[in-house]
Amino acid sequence: MKEAALFVLGFISLLAFSCSEIVLDRDGDRVVSGSPYFLGAIRWYPVHNYERGITLGATGKQVDPVTIQVDDSISYFDGIPVSFSIVGTPDPGVPIATESPVEIKFTGINTPISTTWMAFVNSEIQSLSVGIGGPEEHPGEPTIVSTFSIQKDTISYILRYSVPTPGVGNGINYLFGNVTDFKQGESPLVLTQDFPTLHFDIFKDRSGPTHTVV
Repeated sequence: MKEAALFVLGFISLLAFSCSEIVLDRDGDRVVSGSPYFLGAIRWYPVHNYERGITLGATGKQVDPVTIQVDDSISYFDGIPVSFSIVGTPDPGVPIATESPVEIKFTGINTPISTTWMAFVNSEIQSLSVGIGGPEEHPGEPTIVSTFSIQKDTISYILRYSVPTPGVGNGINYLFGNVTDFKQGESPLVLTQDFPTLHFDIFKDRSGPTHTVV
């Protein structure tokens, strides 16, 4: 019965998005809510940069490493794994569809800080950036809580973030970019409406329960 219920939930979520399709990992399997995955960040411009790891760093006045970044010195499997959940559908095991509103959070790290991804105005690089935590972890930096979605693009995926904006329906959509070589290969994730944008591959996390600790 539980498997049938999960199938129905996934089917209903797909009906809500007529142009959607199931998100697949690099093995060709469905990406499902609640399971751990690695994101491999890919830059296509000016050259293809293979799947780099997603980690955390500190910018501005942050005491803790709460800015999400691409670390050019590591591969995806040395990054911090994430899990996805469909907004309004907390059940694990539900297939994730493109265009569906999702929350993203880091998994397998030991920290009292919320690991759900959010956006904030980065005071150091003067840009809308992606991080974790809340206002207390981002002193002097306005924070924004909204939802992400995954878009299919050629052979990989793009992440999109909808920023609530008065008078603009569902808000303004931003794509992911990054500040390259910010600090010794650390590249904070930023939200942009311009190219180039980052692409992502999704890999199963087979590395076990121990990961980077904030």
